[in-house]
Amino acid sequence: MDEVLFAKSLAADARIEKLNQTQVEAYIANGTHFIFFGAYYCPYTAEFNPIWLDIQTTYYSQGWNALPNFGIKKIQCGDIEEFCSQPKLGSAEGYPTINLFKDGKFVEEVLSDEIGVIEREAVLLGGKPRAIASASPLATRPKTSAGNDTLSDGNGGIKIIKHTATTAGMDLQSIIPVSIIVTCCSLFLICGLFLRRRMKKSRYQPLSGDANMDAVRYI
Repeated sequence: MDEVLFAKSLAADARIEKLNQTQVEAYIANGTHFIFFGAYYCPYTAEFNPIWLDIQTTYYSQGWNALPNFGIKKIQCGDIEEFCSQPKLGSAEGYPTINLFKDGKFVEEVLSDEIGVIEREAVLLGGKPRAIASASPLATRPKTSAGNDTLSDGNGGIKIIKHTATTAGMDLQSIIPVSIIVTCCSLFLICGLFLRRRMKKSRYQPLSGDANMDAVRYI
């Protein structure tokens, strides 16, 4: 991520409303809540921060914050990964993850093309829908080029490409080439040792038909 995008992410993160681990249980105990689980070291979380801030802006501009027991928050999991991965919180082990809770119970993870479920839940609770969909952060965004490890769209939503905490900053695309190289080098080494041993054994052979078996010829 370049410096401009990183600065934008930090600015967005500073404005995002967060919960600490002592507040989570009481916050989700009653009503409908969407929790964004992220980690400061995760590049995909950094890309998603401005998007979540846009969702938070819509939450306030549409008056959804006035709905009883309806909310959206973020948890910074970077230093409390074990806490965030609890089954009762939806076992968030990759970031970013958005989980839906109702009356203290984990319901489901919000899938890549289902960010709009936040609006649908708000409307079901009596909130007003967006006046102009195209102006909303929950509307469809332009697709990114194929093959990029960035946020892209589904149909009417945002695709979330997660960074898994257990890789400690390395994604699968960086691990696979290293594994292939190590495997190939190992095979070449084994083949080289095998051929060297065969050549050493066949370097000298007895002269055929010679009574003196100690006599040898060079091949």
